[in-house]
Order: sequence, then C-alpha cells, then structure tokens
Amino acid sequence: MFQDKIQSIKEERTSKKQSLQLKDQLKALNYDEKYILSLFMSEQKTEKALNPTNPNVVWLENMKFIINTLKTEENKKVFRIDPIVMNELRKNPNLLY
Repeated sequence: MFQDKIQSIKEERTSKKQSLQLKDQLKALNYDEKYILSLFMSEQKTEKALNPTNPNVVWLENMKFIINTLKTEENKKVFRIDPIVMNELRKNPNLLY
C-alpha cells in the first residue's frame, strides 16, 4: 500500500515534468511550425494532408509532434498530430501564439 502511494507520486511528478518539457518545446517553435499545428486545432482534426518537403513539417515530424500515416492525398502526405500534443494544446491554446 505504502509503495503503491510512493509509485503514484513518482509517476505524477514524471508526468508533470514531461508536461512542462512539452510546453517549453511548443513555446520554442517558430511561427510557421505553430501555424501548422494550429491547422489541426482550428479544424479539430487529428489528421491533415501536408507537404512533406516543407522544412517545418519535417521538423515537427522529427520532434514527434506529428506522425506520418503513410497515406497520401492530392500529392501530399497525411500526418496525424500526436494525441499528447493535441491534449496539451487544447488545455493551453496560447502556446500557439
């Protein structure tokens, strides 16, 4: 029982630390990267067709903020926003500004 409580506290601290790190990473994005993420948020869609050669799209994919679904749509690749990123942006939409 006591060890379960300690484990729960450790997991909560880890979760808070990861959330703070994610917020810092989102704040550090440039205007164009934030704009791309805002497209997912404004349309409330988890998937969006984007140009895979756009350096900002490449960066967001490398940061694991968006994930290539391996689908194509009108000569663009379809990307899915990471659910953790989407939840964080729903809670803190000002991170995109």
